[in-house]
Amino acid sequence: MDKEFLKSPKYAERILKFFLPQKEKEFLLGDYNFLFNEVSEKRGSLFAVIWYWMIVLREIPGFINHKVFWGVVMFKSNMKLAFRNIVKQKLYSFINIFGLATGIACSLLIFGYVQNELSYDRFQENAENLYIATFDNGSTTTPTALAGYLKSEYPQVVKATRWTSLDHSLITSENTKAFQDGGAVVDPDFISMFSIKLVNGNADRVLDKPRSILISKSMAAKYFGSENPVGKTLTYENEYKFLVTGVFDDYAENSHLVCTFLISNSFLKELGRDMNVWEYNNIQTYVQLNPKASVVAFNKEISNVIERHRVADKRALFIQPITQLHLNPFNREGGSITYVYMFSILAMLILVIACINFINLTTAKASVRSREVGIRKTIGATRRELISQFFGESLSLTLISFFLALFIVAAILPLFNELASKNFTLGFIFKQDMAYGIFGILFFTGLFAGSYPALFLSRFQPSKVLKNDITMGKRKFNFRHALVVTQFIASTLLIIFSLVVFEQVDYLQNHSVGFDKENLVYFQIGDKFKQNYETVKREMLTNPNISSITLMDCPPYQWIANAGYGVVKWEGQTNQLVKMVMMSVDDDYLETLELKMAKGRFFSSEYSTDAKDAYVINEAAAKAMEMNDPIGKWLRLGGDERRIIGVVKDFHFESLKREIIPAAMRIAPDWYFNACVKISSNNIGATLSFIQDKWEEIYPDYPFEYHFLDETLRSRYQSEQVTGMIVFSFTVLALIISCLGLFGLSSYTAERKTKEIGVRKVLGASSLSIVTKISREFVLLVLIANIIAWPISYYFVQKWLQNFAFRAPIDPLLFIYTLLAAVVIAVVTISWQIINAARKKTVDSLKYE
Repeated sequence: MDKEFLKSPKYAERILKFFLPQKEKEFLLGDYNFLFNEVSEKRGSLFAVIWYWMIVLREIPGFINHKVFWGVVMFKSNMKLAFRNIVKQKLYSFINIFGLATGIACSLLIFGYVQNELSYDRFQENAENLYIATFDNGSTTTPTALAGYLKSEYPQVVKATRWTSLDHSLITSENTKAFQDGGAVVDPDFISMFSIKLVNGNADRVLDKPRSILISKSMAAKYFGSENPVGKTLTYENEYKFLVTGVFDDYAENSHLVCTFLISNSFLKELGRDMNVWEYNNIQTYVQLNPKASVVAFNKEISNVIERHRVADKRALFIQPITQLHLNPFNREGGSITYVYMFSILAMLILVIACINFINLTTAKASVRSREVGIRKTIGATRRELISQFFGESLSLTLISFFLALFIVAAILPLFNELASKNFTLGFIFKQDMAYGIFGILFFTGLFAGSYPALFLSRFQPSKVLKNDITMGKRKFNFRHALVVTQFIASTLLIIFSLVVFEQVDYLQNHSVGFDKENLVYFQIGDKFKQNYETVKREMLTNPNISSITLMDCPPYQWIANAGYGVVKWEGQTNQLVKMVMMSVDDDYLETLELKMAKGRFFSSEYSTDAKDAYVINEAAAKAMEMNDPIGKWLRLGGDERRIIGVVKDFHFESLKREIIPAAMRIAPDWYFNACVKISSNNIGATLSFIQDKWEEIYPDYPFEYHFLDETLRSRYQSEQVTGMIVFSFTVLALIISCLGLFGLSSYTAERKTKEIGVRKVLGASSLSIVTKISREFVLLVLIANIIAWPISYYFVQKWLQNFAFRAPIDPLLFIYTLLAAVVIAVVTISWQIINAARKKTVDSLKYE
């Protein structure tokens, strides 16, 4: 179509002739043509074309609403007014825009974090129908026979798979040898259940052989570079060779499963492991239900499945959606729904603080705009139009703040990623999932920040305004003061909570765990190490910096105690039901960890019967079984019946978030998978090199990797550390926003009281007394805010601390310190402006206004 023709009013005439009644055509077209020519002369042809078409389209029935058209015109006018006010009042505009931008930036970051936490596993094509089998104590570790049983016995189950993690596996190709995390042994149904998208390979056959392996694209690049890996060989743990049968797209990060390579469960069968047993819980079971099946009814049917096959285990079985797993409190590596709620509230508080700044500064400057309101009302403006104008200005400032917020987000995003352990890029803001959240933030900010100023300013009466007969803010306590108090209540809540979080994390990391966690080095071992253990032990103990070494199944703080062994039996039992954890240790365990005995003795090589017929239990087990004197009594646990020879004092073998649960220890060499060495703090590097040399004599082709137990302990509280750092960081930002508002108000107050200050100086008042008098008002507001915030914050921190079985006491001085800090911050913020006003020459002050 000819562009010049499109610009011509004649083209518009044809459109109108088609839509408009005949009697209106001539008048309207002539009128619009005249308008076009007039606008074209004054504003240029391009502007005339745009304006002309807006009017033409407005006249077409159903094409554009009349109110929408004029709404656009009014928005443009309001944008102009907003820009003029920004230029005219630079300081207050900066405080408003920067405060709102900071609040919006914080909200965007927190909303992105919350949305990411809630999005886990929702990308799965079958997400709504995928479930994991779970015990009523939260454990998801189930028998290997469960998956096949559920699929064959219950028609509601469409597919089922077992999952066994193979984390930190040594994988070798022709040119690369490295440890690889994210491996798993699964059943073939896993491919179709969990949205595995194959790049190479046939989905029906990639795992049909025991020695086949399916790898991710990133793993393929790591071990084979740019070559096609299908048909090539990978070696697992220096022993088992696997044929690469397929490559899949890298698995999404927002999943509770870490998936980099997959091996078929038929491989474990080849090794002679029975994959259809009920005695032990050692895998996870996933099922895909028919969309029409009732989950409630299905849970009722399977609740006693485990008890039917393992009579002693009375725990009920049910299925829970995989979309809930990441925020499940029993998922040690996952998140917490508590923190999702907490961060959501945090974002709202910061946004409210920023909006309060806007309201306070706008209403504080009401006297400046009162004449504008009076004149507008005099020439015919209605209150509704004025409200629309002020809302338009609020929305304009919000939009400007939003674009500035994007720059702030870009600047602090690397720090936020480091604190939150995320990998966000700026593009996350523009994802579809974020659109509703961003719209909600902007709508809330514009509405909340603009509502009171619009209603407040639009109510002025012209007769009083033009006579300068208005009173604002002269009551001892007005709405603006209430907002300042609200602002500092929010800030005080954040300060107290962040301090409590830091105290609790410090308590968790430094609280006595019942054993000496310092200078303990642990590492995984294999059969060769156990076969040569006595020789290796003697050689290691020749090093003066090594005091002891012990073997165990699992080091402390690596336990997932909820897996348990179900209900136990013991001598003298009545009606008690006790769940207990089994630990496999050797006779050096007590010495290496420096545990203490409460009763009896620990295992000893001097007693040959200890290896087959002895248990050592903890105090929690003795208490749960109501045994005052357990020594010599029999205990049956997991089908293994032995005599109790001792009671060890309680120690924390898992997180302090949970109570110490009953545990029994036994000598069981087949279950030793880790070694733990107690070393001296002197020359740690040389000692570790010595241990590595001994390791390489046994496993020359297997890299030596070790961990310090105290570091593992600290890592167990990473989510609390992250929470503390995020809350503290945003608390600082909230305080900055609050101080900006306080700075603006004090500046306005100092400006409004300039003449009063001059009069007081004439009457003999000193600058210090003037500063003290004016500052008293703001300090009082901070005091009121703290008094109100104390009981509220105490309630919420108590609720949060209930997540921990062991928690730090709340120090009353913490509230006093918070008050002092808030007062000092407020005084420092407001003093500069008031001191400047007080130091003005008396003559200049009296001439003011």
